Amino acid sequence: TSSDRENCGACGNSCRDDQSCDSGTCICASGTDCGNTCADLASDAENCGTCANACASGETCCGGSCVDTDTSKTDCGACASTCGGTCEGGECSCSGQPTNLSTDVENCGACGSVCADVFPNSDVTCNSGRCVFSGCLSDFANCDQNPTLNGCEVDTTGDALNCGTCGTSCQGGDCGSSVCECGGTASSDFQTDPANCGSCGNACSFANAARTCVAGFCQMGACAAGFANCDNIPNDGCEVNLGLNGDCGACGVTCPAGKVCANATCQLDNIVVQLTGGKAHTCARRADGVVFCWGEGSGGELGVGDTNDSDTPVRLTNTNIDGEVTFIDAGRSHTCAVVTNGDVYCWGANTTGQLGTGDKVTSNSPVKVQGLTLPAIQVACGSEFTCALMNDQTVHCWGVNDKGQMGEGTSANANTPQLSPVESNVTDAVDLCAGLDHVCALQADGGIECWGFNDKFQLGDDTATSREAPVAVTRIGPGGDIAGALDIDCFNKQTCARLPNGDVVCWGEPSELQLGGGVGTPGASGTKVINAVNASQVAVGEKHVCILVADQVKCWGHNDRGQTSAPTNADTNPPVTVAGLSNIMVIGNGWKHSCASDGNDVWCWGENGSGELGDNSTADKDEPVLAIWP
Repeated sequence: TSSDRENCGACGNSCRDDQSCDSGTCICASGTDCGNTCADLASDAENCGTCANACASGETCCGGSCVDTDTSKTDCGACASTCGGTCEGGECSCSGQPTNLSTDVENCGACGSVCADVFPNSDVTCNSGRCVFSGCLSDFANCDQNPTLNGCEVDTTGDALNCGTCGTSCQGGDCGSSVCECGGTASSDFQTDPANCGSCGNACSFANAARTCVAGFCQMGACAAGFANCDNIPNDGCEVNLGLNGDCGACGVTCPAGKVCANATCQLDNIVVQLTGGKAHTCARRADGVVFCWGEGSGGELGVGDTNDSDTPVRLTNTNIDGEVTFIDAGRSHTCAVVTNGDVYCWGANTTGQLGTGDKVTSNSPVKVQGLTLPAIQVACGSEFTCALMNDQTVHCWGVNDKGQMGEGTSANANTPQLSPVESNVTDAVDLCAGLDHVCALQADGGIECWGFNDKFQLGDDTATSREAPVAVTRIGPGGDIAGALDIDCFNKQTCARLPNGDVVCWGEPSELQLGGGVGTPGASGTKVINAVNASQVAVGEKHVCILVADQVKCWGHNDRGQTSAPTNADTNPPVTVAGLSNIMVIGNGWKHSCASDGNDVWCWGENGSGELGDNSTADKDEPVLAIWP
């Protein structure tokens, strides 16, 4: 009976519903006993604040005070519903607009209490008059993990310490559109980008070797063809040229007496090791650095000091190059050569600065290219321009630039011939070729980049858009379905690459079957044609291709002047074996003629209007004829 409300103090003594039984006595809670009732003085409108203090009609007891909740700023619509503005009809009005302070993020809990100010750049809600953080707005981040202090404090689109995501540092560069930029160029990954390895501007560089960036540290890749790391010190790259005696083909190899190092092998010093053809002239380089040229000479392209044609080979006796040439290439009406110290000499037509002498003066004798600051290892002549591959695997070009032939990535110099070399935007180059108005560079990893005119898909990027900066050839090299290339050749509007298995892949103009008859029919997107031919060399002409298979020469494509030696001058895309040749070591094509050598003799066939076959005549030949040596 001490606590039972139905029997409080005695059996049958029931307490009221608002009372409890304590020690056998029916009582009200402390402070609520108003005689005949237990009242909550804080909220009971009949006993508001004190017993028997009844609120007037329309008033509500809030906290022991009678208030009109239709107009009270502190109890608007309900007790304790504070309104920072005015209260009209029980609803808050902030700036004259009805406002729900429980849910309005612009007036959360009070007029003017903006949740976006509490949590800047954040996704917020107002819940029961309190601002609640839900997350960050797009392009912002809560990198300090303290949203109550400053919300999402970082703009990841432009913060160089938190670029794109928290903690992504641009390492000294800028952040633009959530991507790190080094010098205005996007660099997506400092862990792998060899141009910005570990930090902006930290470019990996290894002489004559591929460069890689692994975990933010530079590492030397494979040596470029023809070079080796003989001292096993990565910092100086692949420091040895395997084309020089003393390291001929391999570290420490010295050629015996009577032999010289040519094409990285010890060979008899008077054998032919390179052939190249222009529009209507031909040049041959011997292992001892001696050069002979023949054919059209009207532009000075033979380099013998006059502008006469010659239908037999003539030795270039200019002291700057005689016995010094390590590489030679013929353009349409000019010729260039690299000599032993890495200088480049050119001769012939110079209407657009293709000789690189800083002027447009034609020269019928070799003149030194001005402005090359590094030694060259290779040169490629286009129609009216020239490019050189330097020993740091960069490429420099000069001459006409109306189709982007310079490859420097800007139209500022378009239609303005470059009379001195400019650097193209390509690195890691190990082989180079030039067509009529385009250039391609083979890179150390087997990929290929091309630039210039692209009306016939000769750049290999599956478009017909000309390019002022290098673009990657699709499908060939890392990430492609075709293996990386070993070497490349270009002429006119087509390009071919030789693969490790001997396949030859060609792309560009297909009009005369010059791309071959392999897998992949050329179409509107410039499909590549893969020819399974087991080639050891490839030479491209205007619209024909020749390959060396074992010691035999095979050709395909256009044959209007007998340049493929196919029967009846018919065009063909299966390779046709050129009859009458054996023990061939080197091949080279011109515009509409082809040549081959066994090292001692040179045979040529095709167009001969200027004596480019070298047989002491100007009659076309559809079978090989022997060039007559002086």
